[in-house]
Amino acid sequence: MGLTVRVGGLVFLIRSKSMYVQYRTIVAALFACLVTMVMADSANSASGLYDFASQYPGFGQSQNDAPQPVIMPTMSLQGNSESNSVTIAPDSVQKPDVSTNSDTSIISELRFGVFAHNAGPIASKTESGVDLNFETLFTSPDLFDAIGEPRPFAGASVNAGDDTSFLYGGLMWDFDIVGDVFSSVSLGMAVHNGNDGKETDSDGRRALGCRWLFRESVELGYRITEDIALAAFLDHVSHGGLCSDRNRGMDNSGIRLHYRL
Repeated sequence: MGLTVRVGGLVFLIRSKSMYVQYRTIVAALFACLVTMVMADSANSASGLYDFASQYPGFGQSQNDAPQPVIMPTMSLQGNSESNSVTIAPDSVQKPDVSTNSDTSIISELRFGVFAHNAGPIASKTESGVDLNFETLFTSPDLFDAIGEPRPFAGASVNAGDDTSFLYGGLMWDFDIVGDVFSSVSLGMAVHNGNDGKETDSDGRRALGCRWLFRESVELGYRITEDIALAAFLDHVSHGGLCSDRNRGMDNSGIRLHYRL
């Protein structure tokens, strides 16, 4: 046999006098806190609302929900019940910014290749060997939307021997063909460290006519995963007849690995 006590909607059975004394002590302390809050509220505001927003920032709020009033439960003791209700209405509380910024990475893709140097439709035996290629593609800016959203890029083809190497840059267009098969086409400029002579080769290097050359490339590739692709590659550099009547140019062909960031 014991004493039945109701707190809000919960009912407790207290089986001993010591438990009852502890229960009364806890309830009395809570009730004293409520009384203190009401008295402080009466002194600071005529509206009867206690401003927790200034005293306890963030009280009663969740990260994603707007501030809501908090209702303190009614507490009663059987046989000697007293009740008190306090409504907390926070003033304007700034909601945390949980918005996610869109991806604004400048670099969009990296491409790595191994080329046969001076190998292609107009290749000669003047130079040969292997080129190591590295290329960085950047996110297409909004101003390029009207021309098909090409991506700016910069790269280098470095000859493993003593033949001509290139630094280059330009714009790259990508086209989906069917399924995971795609093509890339680029237009740009290149500068080289080889022979810029207009008529004859020297030191075993191909005479390219200018230090600065036009560069075009084409790739046919397959997407292995969403971020990784493998492609066959061909590029061509020449001055287009702007430097001299002799426009020999050079081709390089090989294979490249694409990694999308």
